[in-house]
Amino acid sequence: MKQIQNSSSEGFSLVELLVAVTLTLVIMGSVMELFRQGVNASSLAAQRGEMQQNARIALNLISQDLGSAGTGIPQGGIQLPSGTGASKPTRGCSKANCGIWEYLADDRLYSVTPGDGLGPTIGGTATDVVSLVYRDISLSLGQAPLVSIAPSGSEITAQSGSSAGVVSGDILMLCNANGCAMGVITNTMANDKIAFAASDALSINQPSAATGNIVSIANPGPPAGNYPPTTACRVLVTTYYIEDSTLRLMRQVNAHPPVPVAEIVENLQISYDTFDDATLSATADLPAAGDVPNQIRKVNITVAVRSPSALAQSGKFDRLSLRTSVSVRNLTFRDRYL
Repeated sequence: MKQIQNSSSEGFSLVELLVAVTLTLVIMGSVMELFRQGVNASSLAAQRGEMQQNARIALNLISQDLGSAGTGIPQGGIQLPSGTGASKPTRGCSKANCGIWEYLADDRLYSVTPGDGLGPTIGGTATDVVSLVYRDISLSLGQAPLVSIAPSGSEITAQSGSSAGVVSGDILMLCNANGCAMGVITNTMANDKIAFAASDALSINQPSAATGNIVSIANPGPPAGNYPPTTACRVLVTTYYIEDSTLRLMRQVNAHPPVPVAEIVENLQISYDTFDDATLSATADLPAAGDVPNQIRKVNITVAVRSPSALAQSGKFDRLSLRTSVSVRNLTFRDRYL
């Protein structure tokens, strides 16, 4: 009798095998797509978190310095070197296109000094620079008049022990009955002597300038080079700008090297709200403070940041802008309470 073979031992047919392989590929493809989407979403969340952190750091630091701007600084600003024999000092910035102080008509450094469009151009937009000035009250230097000032203004002698903590690159503000002047420290010596050589990094000292240097606050004479009782204090001239080669927001204090404070910053735009005490009129969102920085009452800051790398979905960078406004407390209330 002929034996009947069991058909189940013959295995899968080609059609069955193709169907199984197709279904497996579809399932694996769906799983891989879900995995890819999860990785992309995680990467996007991480990059956006980093972008928000960079933007907030930038805004917080500028806001903190704005909170102190104007402390101990004359409301009318401080005269910088000008007139016969003077050249433009440099702003605290390492790039040529934002390295020269763009003076207003009176060549003065104010508590908040705008730099509209003076930063590098990034993506077709000129970025802003801003310099904030305030007195450093952590030193005992200004508690008593100076012992002496060289007739040329190139050297001062402070009270015994009061110069502790000052270093080369610091900026001192000297004030007496004739006004105030700034000088960049180029050397500190024994016996509380401090030097202001003409070759300072910011070109502020300039002993040969007609006005705006230390010798300009001496008594008229004769004899020349006599100074009335004069006090000195350290001031912090803090400048923010974008370094275009690295897209980092830089913070430079006085003549010290700048340091990065936020990464991948593409734009810094600053506008100013002013108040005219004479006419009691307010103006908002002026890009250069309307050339009246002594009337600045509020500063509006916009920071634009970019993702560290291009997004996998689009191949394009993600971008984020944050904006804040800060009322400069040392300037805001003068028109209200005086």
